[in-house]
Amino acid sequence: KGNSKGNSKGNSKGNSSRGGSRSGSKSRAGSKANSQQPGAQEVEVNMLEVRAIQKRLMMLMRASDLEPDFQEELRSILKSLRQKGRCNVAIDAVVSQEATRPLALRDAELLATAEATIVFLERNTSHVHEVGLRLGSFYLDVARILERHASRDEELDVEAEDRLMELADDFREKDHEVEAEVQVQSTKLKNAADEKELEGAYERVLDLLDKIYESYYEYHASATAAAAKHPAHIAQEKADFVAQLCESLGLVSLSHPGGHPAAAEGEGEGEGGLPQWSVAGSGEVYLVARTPEALVAHLMRPPEATDD
Repeated sequence: KGNSKGNSKGNSKGNSSRGGSRSGSKSRAGSKANSQQPGAQEVEVNMLEVRAIQKRLMMLMRASDLEPDFQEELRSILKSLRQKGRCNVAIDAVVSQEATRPLALRDAELLATAEATIVFLERNTSHVHEVGLRLGSFYLDVARILERHASRDEELDVEAEDRLMELADDFREKDHEVEAEVQVQSTKLKNAADEKELEGAYERVLDLLDKIYESYYEYHASATAAAAKHPAHIAQEKADFVAQLCESLGLVSLSHPGGHPAAAEGEGEGEGGLPQWSVAGSGEVYLVARTPEALVAHLMRPPEATDD
């Protein structure tokens, strides 16, 4: 009986394995045939999911091989973590319940404050708008004057520098050519075959040296003249800048061209009894045509007031 059962079981297992292998080979052949058929769709395999499953499977296999005490410790840790999660949920619920009412009261206070602020701003928005426009326009004009002056100063510096570099480059280029010719004639002078050739080369060298001398003085004169123009341009730009800035600030310069030096009469007063203002240590004197208080009052006047 044992032998018959073993044989039958072995045969059945063998048959089943052979049948399975045949069915597997048929399925593989069928899949291969299907893959070879035109128009068959290829199955896309998500390798990230496959790797994740492999990692999890290996982790479970490794965990099953751990010592029973260590497995029990891991179960205890997992249980503690779950208990901690439930505690956190309960604590969050208590905190939310206790904080809801104070937050609601705070929101109500903020809404009341916002409504009061809106009411106040609505009463004063026209005045603030007009004053903001005036102040913005005033400071924008001053900023443009300052920016224009800085830009113009830089342009004058660059123009002067470019002119000097251009003169220097021209001189250097011409001087290099003449120096090269001097070297050539010096070589001829050293290698002169007779007295006539020696005298000709010597005269040529002298002429070239005179030419270098004259070109140097021409360059020096041109560079000096170009450099002398720069301070005058800077001074004129400063005078124009001061005049524009004083006009914007309600001042009259008494120290720059276009001012009124004759108005500087009396100590601290100019023509018409207007006050004067000076920059300590600079000698700059200005006639105050509009005091700071008058300027602020003009900029901060109500919307219904005229612009005069």
